[in-house]
Amino acid sequence: MAALIALILAALTAPAAADAIVGDINAQVTADALVYSNEAVELSFSTETGAWTRLVDKASGRELIGPGVTSSPVGDRAGWFLSGGTTPWRYLGYRTRVDGDAAVLEVDQETEGWRAVVSYRLWPGRPVVKRDLTLTPMSSSDQYTRNVRLSLAGVGIAGAQDTRYEVLANWPPEEVPFSAMKPGREVSESWSGSVGHFALVHSPELKLGLATILSCESESSGMRVVEGTGAINIDHLIWTIFKPTEGLAEPFGSQLVAVTHGDRRAALSQGRDLWDLAGIRPPQDMLQEAQQTVFYSAHPGGTIDSGFQDVGGFSEFAKSLPELKRLGVNVLWLLPFWKGSVYAPSDYYALDPRLGTEDDLRALVDQAHGLGIKVLGDLIPHGPLDVSGLHKEHRDWVSTNEDGTMQYWWGCLSCDYANPGWQDYMGDHAAYWVKKVGLDGYRVDCAAGGPVNYAPFGTNRPSMSNTYGGQEVLRVARERMHREKERVLLLAEAANPILLRNSDYYYDWPLCWHILKSFPNWRTEEFVPKLARWLDNEQYWLPKGANLMHFLENHDSTRARLVHGPGPERALMALCALIPGSPLVYHLQETGMAPYLSKLYEVRGKLPELMRGEADFTSLKCDDPRVLAFTRTYEGETSLVLINLAEEYVKCDVTLPDS
Repeated sequence: MAALIALILAALTAPAAADAIVGDINAQVTADALVYSNEAVELSFSTETGAWTRLVDKASGRELIGPGVTSSPVGDRAGWFLSGGTTPWRYLGYRTRVDGDAAVLEVDQETEGWRAVVSYRLWPGRPVVKRDLTLTPMSSSDQYTRNVRLSLAGVGIAGAQDTRYEVLANWPPEEVPFSAMKPGREVSESWSGSVGHFALVHSPELKLGLATILSCESESSGMRVVEGTGAINIDHLIWTIFKPTEGLAEPFGSQLVAVTHGDRRAALSQGRDLWDLAGIRPPQDMLQEAQQTVFYSAHPGGTIDSGFQDVGGFSEFAKSLPELKRLGVNVLWLLPFWKGSVYAPSDYYALDPRLGTEDDLRALVDQAHGLGIKVLGDLIPHGPLDVSGLHKEHRDWVSTNEDGTMQYWWGCLSCDYANPGWQDYMGDHAAYWVKKVGLDGYRVDCAAGGPVNYAPFGTNRPSMSNTYGGQEVLRVARERMHREKERVLLLAEAANPILLRNSDYYYDWPLCWHILKSFPNWRTEEFVPKLARWLDNEQYWLPKGANLMHFLENHDSTRARLVHGPGPERALMALCALIPGSPLVYHLQETGMAPYLSKLYEVRGKLPELMRGEADFTSLKCDDPRVLAFTRTYEGETSLVLINLAEEYVKCDVTLPDS
């Protein structure tokens, strides 16, 4: 049976004082607990199981994990366990070390077949904990172990009567009062794997809370909340697959926890700061340029409606560049022009001869550059058609199914993103066309990685072909391109914050493919206030400075006009342009509204706050709930934005906040 491994928490009594490690950080074993603290927080661990049992905020004296709150009644979260077994985890001991300006407490645990090292990092004076997990099998097995869970159990605010929790990414947004919880009910995170796994517990009256995220750089992950009586469990899920190898340590993700002080917005901001602590931040070399982008996406052969055949190739498409310039476009993303069939290449180093020659493509790129438009190609790391012969020369680059057969994906060979040979091939391919025709970077197809490879490279886990592999392909591609050109851009077709370390933008999948597409099914006066709350949440579950690409349609979707109608489409195009992130216009979407879009992007380009400013979607009061009202603020300048999502013209009064 596959093993489901879970790290969870139990309750213990308060610990005693401790001896100093570094700065104000202390650790000591008392009669019944291991205590670890700094000036801001105190943690306790069971000396029987090694479980993290208690978290106290020293500023308020209140417990946020522990006996001061009632633990969840869900039985399988009472301690470390292996699915199908009842053997408890045993505490083996601890050690401490200094790492830069932080102290690290490492707790050793053991159970039947496994050893664990769980590290807890504290910084002097900061109410923040970073927890990392490494598992080591004590024997080898031919059976796959699947999925690891890091749990925070018994989370609440002792003595608070108004505590509520939020799963920040969920739609529609909801603050759940602890008084309304149903013990045992599970609330899963919407579109897990595409968002930041941010949960917030908060008391508005006490202005005290707990925020947590998961930073997992190895595999896809998710989150759920399990409701209890007066407390919740927050489960961060790592969707791993591997065969245990005796003595081989398997590191997993980082769970970061912050005790927050202040109102809800301050709590969200303190939670967002955890991304920086985890080292997840967007590239800084092109940050301002990325924030100023207006994308246009097209295939040089033609529209998807015609089967990419109604334009005629590079030379014919180049004739449209002046019009794109007038529209306000400054980054052109060209769909794949490699030999083969659009997203099924047969040769990464040859162009589709129907589109023209290398000279024709170079001339298009040069003309775009003369108009101030950067040009992105389309990188396709999922793999080529088998007629490419890649599997004959490099079978190890191609993923393997569990039954040992060669894997196909999207009609192509499914290449293992986590294989360094394939990463090098993709990086060299990306750099080749930057050098050859002057491309400025790429939109990266399926950037979050590929399916599980059951014959992985080296000591990689089979499941590391997704998140780990995706970010490594982005990293290598960026490094190789930088050898040819100082300033390059990457747009990742993904929505995992981890990938922002090596990409300048990623897709806003939840908003564009789920929430906005559901708009026709809502009453407008109900939809808009919920949208405002969700958009406000969105900017906090991402690293600060993250740049999302917003769109209503692309080559994978139905035309937006058919979904929304022309009036709502115009309003939603304004939304995509004026909320934090960068808008996309898909091939000929501008038809019938080019002057409108041109003016919209002109205004956006003249006001830095509309490109780089912090947004506030909840402080304004508009007396017509069909109007989305928000502000964007940057370097002391603020713009007020009103977007009418009603079917007719409206008049409304907007009340500005006092501050």
